[in-house]
Amino acid sequence: MESIIIENLVKSYGPTVAVDHVNLTVEEGTVFGLIGPNGAGKSTIIRSLLGLIPYQSGKVLVSGTDMHDANAQRKLKVGYLPQKAAFQEWRTTEQALQILGRLSGMERDRLKNRIEEVLEQLGIEEYRDRKVSKLSGGTIQKLGFAQAILHEPSVLVLDEPMASLDPASRFQFKKMIKELRDSGTTVLFSSHIPPTSRTWSIRSDSCRAVRSATLDRSAVWKRRSLSAPSSWSS
Repeated sequence: MESIIIENLVKSYGPTVAVDHVNLTVEEGTVFGLIGPNGAGKSTIIRSLLGLIPYQSGKVLVSGTDMHDANAQRKLKVGYLPQKAAFQEWRTTEQALQILGRLSGMERDRLKNRIEEVLEQLGIEEYRDRKVSKLSGGTIQKLGFAQAILHEPSVLVLDEPMASLDPASRFQFKKMIKELRDSGTTVLFSSHIPPTSRTWSIRSDSCRAVRSATLDRSAVWKRRSLSAPSSWSS
């Protein structure tokens, strides 16, 4: 079953065409990578996909919901990690997660348990009472990932998720993404790093059901094109 469908997506910023008739589909329970250099349009596709910015034409469906629908975001259970995660700096790590969990409609007891789980999973329990303003860039990125998975979304969208992370943390993220995929979560991420590099290698079987952007060959990128490397398979 297709979890994400994009058909003939067009997005311009004034006279500049950022995305020109892009087509892609992402199957449910798989990991899909949008791979390309900075400025290729990866973040624009993601923001359009999430309904964060309007687009000129095309069709975007997430879990069967048309993202042009004014109430689309209320209907969906989607997690999102932006390229630069940002939080209210005067709040503590735990407070930031509490607020985001409540906004997602989580019940109090479940929210409390999930906060414990994600803090432990990401190894940031020691920062639960530390203000965001005192966190390192890598820890803020982990906090961003924590809020993205806190409400157990069926679709997870990650924009350059490895930014600001050291090698050990990157390995941790990859492991968690694999576990989420194995549990049935659909994951779409963007990266400027080709999937053929060791950057995304965990084990020989870690990339099963993972594929990179398969854009329609007729799509024309007015600036710098997204690559369409070979599928990630074991």
